[in-house]
Amino acid sequence: TIQFVDKPNIDAVFDRLVDGKQIQIKFVEEPPVGIFTNKKSDVKEQALAQGIDIEIEFPIIRDETPNTKKLQSLYYPIELERTCRKIVQEARTITEETGTNMLYLIFGYLEFYENENSERPFLAPLIAMPVHLEKTTVDPHTRTYQYGISYSGEDIHDNHTLREKLLQDASLIIPDWEEDEVPSSYFQKIE
Repeated sequence: TIQFVDKPNIDAVFDRLVDGKQIQIKFVEEPPVGIFTNKKSDVKEQALAQGIDIEIEFPIIRDETPNTKKLQSLYYPIELERTCRKIVQEARTITEETGTNMLYLIFGYLEFYENENSERPFLAPLIAMPVHLEKTTVDPHTRTYQYGISYSGEDIHDNHTLREKLLQDASLIIPDWEEDEVPSSYFQKIE
């Protein structure tokens, strides 16, 4: 998986993908040569030094006009290329073996506890958008391949299993995802 950070406007990301546009995955710039002695600094520390917000919880709505052409990851260039290449290979293998695309961009998670005595929370995805991850260009500075995410055109869906579990276990009803809905309005209905 690739976790995105830097508080993107999730509605704008969603709309861009649904409109058939690709979103590039950004890497964290490596520290200048000579800064580290034995090993590179932690990518999170480097991201913070570059002004990247590493918080993984995003606000539901952002007022400012976002740049949604890129999503920020917490990987250095080589690690991002390696991770993306592995995801692409695994997704291709699964698609060839099963005929089904198993690669999704998840919008939102619901955190819940199994019962009142549970100490560990569970995270369940709320909206799953089927996507393709594709190699795009070579970055001239890092000489690594860049990757982009695009919507596959298959049905976007909510988590039916979560809905049934919460109904059975706690008599809670999660609203259905509507076809013309954006993530923030769905999250507000759930909230």
